Amino acid sequence: MLVVLPGACAPADGEATGVTYPLRADAPCPSGLTVSIAGPTTLRFCGQINDETVDVTIRALETGYFDTLLIDSFGGFTKAGMRLGRYLNGHDIDLYVDHICMSACSQFVMLGARRVALRATSIVAMHDTQTATNLLTGPRVRSPESDADPTLEAEFYEEIGVPEELLYVPLAQLRASCLVGPLELDGLTGIRIKSQFAYFMPDARYFEEIHPGALLTDWPEREVALGEAAGINARAPEVDLRLVYGYPDRSLTVERLSDCDGS
Repeated sequence: MLVVLPGACAPADGEATGVTYPLRADAPCPSGLTVSIAGPTTLRFCGQINDETVDVTIRALETGYFDTLLIDSFGGFTKAGMRLGRYLNGHDIDLYVDHICMSACSQFVMLGARRVALRATSIVAMHDTQTATNLLTGPRVRSPESDADPTLEAEFYEEIGVPEELLYVPLAQLRASCLVGPLELDGLTGIRIKSQFAYFMPDARYFEEIHPGALLTDWPEREVALGEAAGINARAPEVDLRLVYGYPDRSLTVERLSDCDGS
């Protein structure tokens, strides 16, 4: 189901250099709706990336009415993220990051889009892939229902032309020290690690290296992004948005971790 938001065409003055956002930065996501219409040619996505929400999004984009997808997402399921990223990569649709694009949003949907816009206050937060997680855990943490698949991740990055190092670089920047154990949250299976940081946000230089020519706007400045992340942590500490921002230290590697209890 889609809804049209009243006043959706109001400009977002000064929120992004180079483009005009169809909504102001403080426009709330419509209650109970992941996919809605934000403007004459803009589809809006708010919430979890899963099979159902991606199905609705692709069906709406297939109508041909939209040339922009405005997204605000903490992430979701890997395969659904790759499916939406692959769709954007094959079609003439711009991706505008509203406030947050994390996890499956940043590492699959955003990297799949051919053109990307960000607000001055947007956060792009990356953490791990199943490929990198396997190196941390060895054979200890597995789930037969796991949505992630290392082979599919590698094939996706090769298909869209993203360097293979993106499978490892974000997780390495978090400076993990030990493995806490498995984690189940909102239907997602993952692991909990003790680390100095929870997410990596690349700077403009690195984003240009991994996705050349895609950026339509300025990239958010370091202090602004860290300030936004601190504000989110203060309001919702369960999000754990401890952010490391910058150009990656390639001397950091992903290696198998011991358990935090020493076993």
